[in-house]
Amino acid sequence: LGLALESLYKSLELNPNSNNTLLNLGGIFHELGDLNKALIYTLKSLEVEPNSYIAQMNLGSIYRDLGDDNNALKSTLRSLEIEEDNPDALLNLGEIYRGLGRINEALESTQKALQLNMQSPIILINLGSIYRDLGKIDLAITTTHRSLELKKDNPSAYLNLGSMYQERGNLKEARAYTQRSLELDPDNPIALMNMGGIYQDLGDE
Repeated sequence: LGLALESLYKSLELNPNSNNTLLNLGGIFHELGDLNKALIYTLKSLEVEPNSYIAQMNLGSIYRDLGDDNNALKSTLRSLEIEEDNPDALLNLGEIYRGLGRINEALESTQKALQLNMQSPIILINLGSIYRDLGKIDLAITTTHRSLELKKDNPSAYLNLGSMYQERGNLKEARAYTQRSLELDPDNPIALMNMGGIYQDLGDE
């Protein structure tokens, strides 16, 4: 991303009020994990174009990663005021509501996101997690399996299925899905912890 940053900085020197350049800089710094710079450039882009739904959506994601759920919610709702049928913003909104413990609102937002984008494995994974939160474990498993039909090598889906099967008492299935998650993402601490718990439940079988 070094060359991308270099090009964007040169572009910004030539046109300091370029909304797209500021927005892209914010996106790159967000991707790099530099949340403070991501916040600075995204806020600057909104000074140039206050009604950019993409900037408001990105701002919500940055605030969420900063642990500021209130501002994350405010920015994401503002994004949806500008562009109400945006599945990405609705997905983000569902994640924010879930983090706040507002599970029914998370369900509503995520279901609406799925209606707008039926081919999104991420939406299906999140929806499966919400069903699990609601105690609908069978529906959670079915929904998460649907995500694998769209993206078969997604470690998050296998991880979630492993913990869902463990919760349901299907330990051999739990082991198989968690193992597959670790094959795809060997250094995932949650998957490693879950696998330890599964082996403990199986008696190290």
